[in-house]
Amino acid sequence: MKGRIRKAQGTGHRAQGSGLRGRSAGHRAQGTGEEAQSAGHRAQGKKLRAQSTERRAEEWYAVRGVKKMKGGMGERENGRKGD
Repeated sequence: MKGRIRKAQGTGHRAQGSGLRGRSAGHRAQGTGEEAQSAGHRAQGKKLRAQSTERRAEEWYAVRGVKKMKGGMGERENGRKGD
């Protein structure tokens, strides 16, 4: 009989442990939400950086007097994207 009682206590403790784990998981989920937001901001930064590099490329071609650009921007300016 004593063995059974011990088992019951063990399961009780285990249940408590899982409850705590569940709570921590809830906090973890909140943290991931914040991380996702920061990742979104990071993506915005990358977009801005990409735009600045495109501008730099435009300046480079303008300085060298080259009309056609290798990227998609030049094609858009020339109106060839519709073709």
